[in-house]
Amino acid sequence: FTLTSAPNAIAFDLRKQKISISGVIKGVSTGSKTDGNSTTFIRAGHPTLGGIAYLQIDDLWGEGFSAANLAAHATVFLQVKRTVNQGSRRGIDVATSVVDSVTYGASAVYIGPSYSTGCTNGIRAERAQFLDISSPVTEYSGDATSIDGALHFQSCGLTIVRNRYGEANARNIVRHDSPITFEGGTMYAATAPDVVDYSAVAFESRGAVQIGAEAIRARRIKPDDMDGQPLEIGSNLLIPLDGSSCILQDDTWHKVS
Repeated sequence: FTLTSAPNAIAFDLRKQKISISGVIKGVSTGSKTDGNSTTFIRAGHPTLGGIAYLQIDDLWGEGFSAANLAAHATVFLQVKRTVNQGSRRGIDVATSVVDSVTYGASAVYIGPSYSTGCTNGIRAERAQFLDISSPVTEYSGDATSIDGALHFQSCGLTIVRNRYGEANARNIVRHDSPITFEGGTMYAATAPDVVDYSAVAFESRGAVQIGAEAIRARRIKPDDMDGQPLEIGSNLLIPLDGSSCILQDDTWHKVS
């Protein structure tokens, strides 16, 4: 299928709740990833009208689209196998849908294997609750001057990436508020460094941080010279500023200097 590049042009706009596509489906845009027309080969769901329940695609090849080869919005179950993404802004975009000011993401996503070359993002996911990505190969992808990675994850839940391979990328990985487990594989150094940003926000005075729903309490076991106060551990253990002793309740418990 060849799509003539035009503003917001979409080759296939899928809205049914259960969709399965078997066999090779190939789409080429007459434009490019930088033409500014936001062209899409396949869009499933809608960015503001809600997602769909089930989408399964066996073989997908997209080339030259300035939005995405596949944009799947708030899919409950998404499975994409054997994909080739060439010269598009995004190869596979696991995207959100904002309905009545509420943002919805995908629930369960399985992708792989995939090959991406010359894409700003080979695979991009936002607010997916569970991601299982197998054998993603990325080359000449990512962006060295913007925060875009060949593999790009933002505000996702449990994410597993198996047997990855990356070579000659501008930026290999971006992960923002997304815990990721890598199992096997290699990604060679990119032109620009990877971006890892967990946006930890302090909610107590001595380094306790909140990441998602999990609290990490990183107290320093030495005199607290940051705010001029003694260090309290729990409710009854105190280390004074001079570090001369630990005090358990009001009694000297152990000499440390």
